[in-house]
Amino acid sequence: MTALPPPVLASLAEARRAGEQHLAEPEALEIARALGIGLPATQVVASGAEIDVAALPAGRVVVKAVAPGLVHKTEHGAVAVVPGEGAPAAVEERASRVPEADRFLVVEHVDVPGGPWGEVLLGMRWTDEFGPVVTIGFGGVAAEFLGDLGGGRATAVF
Repeated sequence: MTALPPPVLASLAEARRAGEQHLAEPEALEIARALGIGLPATQVVASGAEIDVAALPAGRVVVKAVAPGLVHKTEHGAVAVVPGEGAPAAVEERASRVPEADRFLVVEHVDVPGGPWGEVLLGMRWTDEFGPVVTIGFGGVAAEFLGDLGGGRATAVF
């Protein structure tokens, strides 16, 4: 078995020390990058003033508030899709909507034409019974919609 890269182990150890049940998105992205997974350009900032607007890709960006325990961002007004030059104002707007946010992601918007795969849910966990368990499925509001259909039970779509 290949050992995990040191940045991955460090992020996981820090989450365990903090008693976290979920990794925040910036840490999850950091782990994905350390594993060699290609991702859109991302900046993590504490305020709109910290954004390097010149370094943003052309076109739209997604601005997301990051706060402890904030897993479903859309329903809390924590997400905005804006032109790159509008990112600083969008961060400040997310800050007013989600006062517990401690930082913000500014991510390159990637258009994926056709179908629901524009957003993907990826979950990973370790269980004593099965070892590593990976979940992949529809993400974003589609995941929330499908979850609501299950009435609190797990919903499987094949």
